[in-house]
Amino acid sequence: PPQYDKVGATLVANEVVGRATNLLRLESDEPLDYRAGHVLALEVEEAGEWLRGPYTVSRATEKTFDVVIRVCGKKTETMAAAPVGSRWRFGGKFHVPILEGINDHATRVVCLATGTGFGPVLGFAEEALASRADLKLTVLAAFREAEDVCCKDAVQRLCVTHSERFECAYVISSTDGRISSETPLATIADIADAETHFHLIGNGEMVNEWKAGLGKAGVADDFVTTETYFNHKAEADADVVERISTTIAAGR
Repeated sequence: PPQYDKVGATLVANEVVGRATNLLRLESDEPLDYRAGHVLALEVEEAGEWLRGPYTVSRATEKTFDVVIRVCGKKTETMAAAPVGSRWRFGGKFHVPILEGINDHATRVVCLATGTGFGPVLGFAEEALASRADLKLTVLAAFREAEDVCCKDAVQRLCVTHSERFECAYVISSTDGRISSETPLATIADIADAETHFHLIGNGEMVNEWKAGLGKAGVADDFVTTETYFNHKAEADADVVERISTTIAAGR
């Protein structure tokens, strides 16, 4: 694993933002330079043992940073149960902030996110809407069940404040199918053009299929950015790749 200097931090907020999903806000002992999409190592202590893992920053200031976690094991259960005021450690600054990776010539960004990948996308949206008046943002966020949808309050704020530049739709896989099914694809094909940048964040299967499909549809590599949370080596389904490619190419 990569080496990093450990910095102390205090948990200042621990909010349930969806089923088995928490937003953690930590205040650093030292000045920060994080942005949405940076990846850091986060550590919490349990019975004398430091539990650690990589997490993607959702938003940050000079003193605080937010991460969204899915509660699904000992480490994240410990994190979700941690009281405000508890002491943590973090370190490292990996990956590229989402906004930094967006093509300068893009006029629209389509973000496709699964699960907690939705958190960094919202932080990026807040940054982009404040700093790039030329950009419109479309977000499709996939969750297994409707109860898993997270961060609804942040979405609502953006929809109200930036109604002409921001839109968000949820894809519930248990009822709607995957984010690559016909209805979501048609929605994207209706708006995507040669100046549309795609950001893909979440499980490896989704990321790999969309990356391959977009490439086959003629979307240039510098108009696609990715972050994979798990299943990095998942094989792309050839039929899904073809469906993405055909639909996106027709829309462009």
